[in-house]
Amino acid sequence: MREQIFSGNPFILADPQKCRHCHSCRLACAAAGAKMDLASALVQKVPLAARNSLVIVDEVTMLMQCRHCEDAPCSRVCPLGAIRQAEGRVELNKEICIGCKTCMMVCPFGAIELVHRQATAAGGGSQYGERQALVADKCDLCYDRLIQDKQPACIQACPTHSLVMVIPERWRQAHLEQSARDLFRGLGIQK
Repeated sequence: MREQIFSGNPFILADPQKCRHCHSCRLACAAAGAKMDLASALVQKVPLAARNSLVIVDEVTMLMQCRHCEDAPCSRVCPLGAIRQAEGRVELNKEICIGCKTCMMVCPFGAIELVHRQATAAGGGSQYGERQALVADKCDLCYDRLIQDKQPACIQACPTHSLVMVIPERWRQAHLEQSARDLFRGLGIQK
């Protein structure tokens, strides 16, 4: 299954007709990013940051997050290579990110946000004192969950099932088959 998922840069798509802007996807994303369940994160007062955004335009709600572009502009402009293609997805290494914001500026979907990270030097002391460094953050498709054959947290948490993972080659094949059925029906061919 892993080979099928990570071929062709999968991404998560939302059906705006089903979304009720309940923010379950954002809460689940934030907890998954913290690598714990939401209740534990709240009890331990762990700072949470969702790697997706709900956008409401003209009374339509749409979930926006990284589309894991084939030729990702963010990976082309990152001066340190903190963003790169890896296993059919766009991977971000926050440990080497310097927070230059270039990736955020070139993302056509606005899917990259800046989050605070306590910056520490290799020796364990803070190289910036008490100040926190800003680093890029974005959807990673819940990679840790996918390799365990689990759905991304946002998809699992959505009560209206408005989110789906699109695997481009599977989507293309399903689209071709539906188009052929529609054509057959239009030509009066029964099967």
